Amino acid sequence: MAKLKTIVFVAGVMLLILAAAVGYLSIKYLAAILPAESYTAGLRQKYITALVLAGAYVLLYVVAWCAIWASKRKIQRTGL
Repeated sequence: MAKLKTIVFVAGVMLLILAAAVGYLSIKYLAAILPAESYTAGLRQKYITALVLAGAYVLLYVVAWCAIWASKRKIQRTGL
């Protein structure tokens, strides 16, 4: 069991190192190909999409809780 934990730990560390290296290299080479304005525009679009999805989730959450609250209130009024 200890050997399996060690293997998993080493594999995780290797994946983190690989992800960091690929991220660094991709940004380094991307800067040479893509102008900064279009790169930041892409990031801006990605963040706006994430914010809209998060807002929609919160809105649906509030609507669901209001529906639950209304149904509980209706049950209390009717005495079921």
